Amino acid sequence: TTTASSSSSSSSSNNAQQSQLTGLPSRPIKVDTFKQVMLELLKHDTKDPALESIPPPDLTMHNIEQNNNNNANLTPVKRIKDIDYIEGPPVGNDYQTMRFANAKGEPLNSWSVATPSSSPRNHNVFGSRPSQEPQPFVAVQKDEVILQITIFHPKKQKKMQEFLVLGSQKLTELRDHIYCLNDHIFDGPETPSGMFFFEGVFYNDHRNKGLDYSVHIINWINSNNEYPAEKLDNVLVNGAYRRDVMQSTTFEDLTLRIGAYYLYMHQGNCEHYMVVTDMRLIHETDPNNKSLYPFCLFQRKIRRRKCRMCDIFPAKWETYGDKFTLENPCYFCDQCFKSFHYSAENRLLYNDFKVYPYFHE
Repeated sequence: TTTASSSSSSSSSNNAQQSQLTGLPSRPIKVDTFKQVMLELLKHDTKDPALESIPPPDLTMHNIEQNNNNNANLTPVKRIKDIDYIEGPPVGNDYQTMRFANAKGEPLNSWSVATPSSSPRNHNVFGSRPSQEPQPFVAVQKDEVILQITIFHPKKQKKMQEFLVLGSQKLTELRDHIYCLNDHIFDGPETPSGMFFFEGVFYNDHRNKGLDYSVHIINWINSNNEYPAEKLDNVLVNGAYRRDVMQSTTFEDLTLRIGAYYLYMHQGNCEHYMVVTDMRLIHETDPNNKSLYPFCLFQRKIRRRKCRMCDIFPAKWETYGDKFTLENPCYFCDQCFKSFHYSAENRLLYNDFKVYPYFHE
């Protein structure tokens, strides 16, 4: 009885904590089904008085410049790669999402969690894997579904990144935009394996001959009587976990819950929580260039140490057991490391220490 009550209290505390962070999760729904229902609602609701009462925004550069002096509340237009957008995407519950929630009889916060977003910006940050070269313009389809996905830090459990992804995009496109330091240190660049876990399905990245993490996990679950499938809070097919391929699966193929915790795992044991905080049709204020997606809404600031010699430039190297330094580890920029450890003839002065590349905290 004591064990049952303690587990019940633990479960309730976990639910309370999740409710504070993201709200209670919604019921599972397939993204493609959500898209079809929303398009059907729009098709039969063209005479909606609530929609007709909202005047369409006139966002042309000519009218903005003409009316700028008369309308002090008009948000200025910025430009990213010749694409006009209004500062910030719609925050929280948009009108179509609210109508869908009401039609299904669900609480409003179960379909869309109001999460403040920072201004959109270029998603290529900190040397992430996608190309830094300008991408060609590819128009986004008008019936696209957009998902807002938050990625958490593996240890601090704080929001690390936030993206807008299109329903037609592959899971690998989101994975290539997730930045984690573990992908760049030690043997990280030589370890391409990765896995998403959504509603009882493991999606493995088999590009570059990546490992299948789910094989060992599923075998462990099946051999462990403490974790039977019927007691776990997942949508399982015939009471069993499934495996699929990440690079052949789109977000429209997924079954998701808004506000539920999912998993991204890479580098063997680096685990990031993921939360889908919104699912909606594309809006006219969203970037209409498909090359910009996944679109980064938020990137957590990083902390870089300065060189301990000059105290000017950011550190590029950290040394351990360096006998002529006052700190262990000690941090050096490129210029100070070379002048401190090499002679004028470019000969190493001593080698009884360890040195590693330094990125950030």
